[in-house]
Amino acid sequence: MRKRRGIIWGVIGGFTVLVGTQVFRGIRIIKKMKSLKAGLSEFLTEVYGLEPQLSVNVAVNIRTKISIKVRYPEELLANSPDLEADIYGYIEENFLELAKYETVITLLPLEEEEEEIDIDIEEEDE
Repeated sequence: MRKRRGIIWGVIGGFTVLVGTQVFRGIRIIKKMKSLKAGLSEFLTEVYGLEPQLSVNVAVNIRTKISIKVRYPEELLANSPDLEADIYGYIEENFLELAKYETVITLLPLEEEEEEIDIDIEEEDE
């Protein structure tokens, strides 16, 4: 009976350590991702002259996967074939810890915002 209790507590302790390690790892990666988003936005603005719309996501499972979506006007995307390579280079130079994870970069055209039409309708009294 005592041996079984020891095994159960050992399993519970091991599981707790595993969960704690994953939480710590996830928090550390999320902090780095926030820095990456701010730094990458500044870097791309300096290099290409326009501020991009960035979406940076991370999936922390057994394998960590980083997803970066960059939105720029179509003309800039067509005239900048090295944009994706510049982003990978920036990550490798400044965020070496994140460079080891699988990174997927998606370049998308910037969607122009539609103008809102404000119409005031007055009711007629009969």
